[in-house]
Amino acid sequence: MSQSAATPSIFALPSARTCPPVPQHVDTIPTTSSSGIEATIPVDFGAAGSAIGDGSVWVTAHRSGKVFRVDPTTNEVVASISVPRFRGLENEPMSPVTVGPHGVWVPLIGGIGQSSVAVPNQVLRIDPATNGAAFDVALSGLYLVIDTPDGVWAGIDPSQGSTRLALVQIDPVSGKSLRTIDLGAAAASPSYSPSLDFGFGSLWAIIADDKLARIDPASGRVIATVKTPYPAEQLVATSGPDVFIVENIGASDSAVARVNPATNCVDGMSASFPDDAENAVSITNGPQGVYVAYSAGKLALIDPATMQVRVAVSLDDQDYLALLSFGFGSVWFPTFGNNSLLRVKPLGP
Repeated sequence: MSQSAATPSIFALPSARTCPPVPQHVDTIPTTSSSGIEATIPVDFGAAGSAIGDGSVWVTAHRSGKVFRVDPTTNEVVASISVPRFRGLENEPMSPVTVGPHGVWVPLIGGIGQSSVAVPNQVLRIDPATNGAAFDVALSGLYLVIDTPDGVWAGIDPSQGSTRLALVQIDPVSGKSLRTIDLGAAAASPSYSPSLDFGFGSLWAIIADDKLARIDPASGRVIATVKTPYPAEQLVATSGPDVFIVENIGASDSAVARVNPATNCVDGMSASFPDDAENAVSITNGPQGVYVAYSAGKLALIDPATMQVRVAVSLDDQDYLALLSFGFGSVWFPTFGNNSLLRVKPLGP
């Protein structure tokens, strides 16, 4: 039986501390046509998400019903894993993929299939040893799964069909819910995008237009809320010196904000990046800094200490940006419009 962690209502969460004003860079982003593409790997029907783990790069395709496993030593697809169709749901969109110590995880967002039957949101686990789907479990409101050394967590958001914001710990063997951390009710018309990550010993979740929750996974207690200057869209807390978030600062612009985990304050912000046609900007951490995909196929590198753009290149002319990843000494850049995965050499010196 699942258990709920004793957590307060969102209205009783720890107050976001008063932090100094956040300086924002206004530097011009220098873009060069020298792309640095090392390989172009064909992926059918809209590459949308990528993740690194188990010696491979894993790629989801938006409407193919498949997850692709890429060998970074040959830059070739070595496995094409079919995702269950779920009662005729042939063209179901999917984007995120997560790899961790417990497997490969794909959140499947439900909808109406070809048979006009409602399909619930489901957690799909792929066993990297066999490339087979280990289980799929219905989970109302699911939007993202993260796999940490201490457990597997799913993010729940009302915009995806639930009535409450929450984090659900999943048994990696059975897929059953072990416990729920309730984060309260969401705004009626949220302008943020729910996002979830793990870093600095904490779970981090975007919970409102201007709030980021920091949660202790052992106790389920919200230990801090971070006030964000603008509505947040994506969160990255793993493998970096700080926590970084993409913020929507206007109708067609986004910026990357830095959260200091020692103070739980936003203490820096990059220059603004023009959005792509779908108003999306994607980030990932690498040894060189924070990589930013923006504006129909461009890639930039931000210095995490100064939040200044070091260099930017034009990779592609696609009309939609997908989720970046860094691994095996390269940036992996899914191209939705051109049905491929680009392997890009690191930017900067």
